[in-house]
Amino acid sequence: LDEGGEVIISLHAEVDKVEVAPTCTEVGSVTYTASVTYEGETYTDPETKVVTLAATGHDYGEGVVTVVDGQLVIDYGECANCHEHITVPLTAEEEDD
Repeated sequence: LDEGGEVIISLHAEVDKVEVAPTCTEVGSVTYTASVTYEGETYTDPETKVVTLAATGHDYGEGVVTVVDGQLVIDYGECANCHEHITVPLTAEEEDD
């Protein structure tokens, strides 16, 4: 009992964690939800905690100048995270360098 005569009960909260992994271009998140069980009934906190995870960004290697379909391009290869392959056409200014 507390000083006011109220019964104090100590309960252990279970915290569920749901993670959505970020991608190269999309943010992810982790959502935490707490609940307790008392006398056979489960009570879930209506307020959840959401943590945003930053997008990872692409991870390309060094670009290599090459010819693709008759056009000079910088070939960055495949992203280490999502395996997207990228080539970027060279501009006239870059060709002069």
